[in-house]
Amino acid sequence: MSISGSKFYHIPSAIDPSVAQVILEQQRYIQLEQAKILDGETHDVRNTKIGWIDTDHWVSGMMAHFIHQANNNLFHYDLYAWSDKVQYTVYDNSESHYGWHEDLAESKFYPDMNLIRKLSISLCLSQSSDYTGGEFQILVDANRGMHRFKLGCGDAIIFSSDMIHRVKKVTSGKRVSLVGWFAGPAWK
Repeated sequence: MSISGSKFYHIPSAIDPSVAQVILEQQRYIQLEQAKILDGETHDVRNTKIGWIDTDHWVSGMMAHFIHQANNNLFHYDLYAWSDKVQYTVYDNSESHYGWHEDLAESKFYPDMNLIRKLSISLCLSQSSDYTGGEFQILVDANRGMHRFKLGCGDAIIFSSDMIHRVKKVTSGKRVSLVGWFAGPAWK
C-alpha cells in the first residue's frame, strides 16, 4: 500500500508474528556490535546495535520479495541485487535511536559496476507494545511533510533510498528490525 505520489510503500503485516519469532530465535546468537558512526556523526545521530545476515539467507530472500513487489507496484526502478548484507538492528535502551539521514551510498558488493542503493526496506520484528518511542519517521516532501509509523511486528516499509528518515529514541523496551538496501545503476 502506498500513498499517492509518495516514494514509500508500506506493507502492514508483511509477515506473520510467528515468522518474526522464528527469525528472532534464529538470530539470538548473532554477533551484535555498536553501529559504527560515519565521519562527522556522533552518538547524537546514531546509537544502535547491529549484526549482519548474509544475502543468501532465507530471510534476505523474503525481504527481496517485498522489495520487488514494491518496485513492480510503485517505483519501477532499474534494480540489480542487494547492495550489502541485511542489517539486524536492535534499539534497546533510552538512548537508542537513529537521527535524520538518507541511505544513498555506493554498493559494497559491486563497487566496480557503479551501482548505488536505490530502495531501502525496514521490517519490524517487535510488537508495537514491546517498546515506547522508536517511531519510524520519513520526510515525504515540503508540501506533505512527515509521515509517522509506529511499526508493529511484521510491518514493512520500502522507500526510495534518497528519502530522509529516522527512528526516534526508544524510551523503554526493545525494538528489533531488519534493514536492507537494493542497488541498481546510478541515476541518469
